[in-house]
Amino acid sequence: MRQPDEFHTLAGRALKYAQEHQSTVTGGAVALLALLLGGLALSSFRATQWEQANTTLARGMALYAEKKLPEAAKVFDELAQTGSAPELFADLGRIYGAQVALSQGEFAKAAAGFNAAGGGVDGFLQQRVLVNEAYALEGNQQFADAASHFAQAAAAGGPYTAIAILGEARNAERAGDNAKAKAAYQKLLADFPEAPERALAEARLAALG
Repeated sequence: MRQPDEFHTLAGRALKYAQEHQSTVTGGAVALLALLLGGLALSSFRATQWEQANTTLARGMALYAEKKLPEAAKVFDELAQTGSAPELFADLGRIYGAQVALSQGEFAKAAAGFNAAGGGVDGFLQQRVLVNEAYALEGNQQFADAASHFAQAAAAGGPYTAIAILGEARNAERAGDNAKAKAAYQKLLADFPEAPERALAEARLAALG
């Protein structure tokens, strides 16, 4: 029975304090309301930023799907360069912009774009960025660097691991590092025995001796 008594005592004290210090209590309520409204305004501002960035990203992706690559590149660049865009969308702008450059054969630009975005993403998207950067380096005939990036992508784990191992093997071979190439081909066969590239890996191993 003590808990209800204590509750009523505390409630009575609070009511008495409010009556005796009405201006203070009212002022506190106003200050609390101001804080709440400020938080809501900030949340609304952030929501608006996300909505605008999402709309811009969707517009760029639609242009990319329609093969309007120069127009898509401008939209993605706008998203990447806009200081008001949430960082996630800025990184996505860099990634898709780099993808457009890769599609157009602008390998150095693509590699730089993927590299700029790589630190801001994780999970399978990080692996995808590493793979695409490696493709860009390969397109630019930087075979040793491409092999290194494919190896990083494979180590990161994810749905592109088999592709990354094969890319490492292919580029190590083109860079003249046959030992590393053989090791990567062997790893592909061991880790992904059902991979469609199995026959290719076996043929390359036979050729390398």
